[in-house]
Amino acid sequence: MQIRQGLSLERIGAALKSAAIGTIVVVVFLSFCSFESGDLGFHHNDLTYNSLNYNATVRSDGDLRITEHVDMKLNKRKGGEP
Repeated sequence: MQIRQGLSLERIGAALKSAAIGTIVVVVFLSFCSFESGDLGFHHNDLTYNSLNYNATVRSDGDLRITEHVDMKLNKRKGGEP
């Protein structure tokens, strides 16, 4: 026995309402998480990395030589906080 239900305006309306409610719940949750972390686009990091590069070389005796190049920026802190 096969039950087949066609698309009706009631089912489409219910699906759209469920999708809208789900979207609102996700947006509110993500906004709350962002607010709790203090990162609303107004927070500036004291330390930022511009680039991080590694150069690995295998020597003839089998040793591995790794050179690391780090480019970072340390911003001034407000009020001389440690």
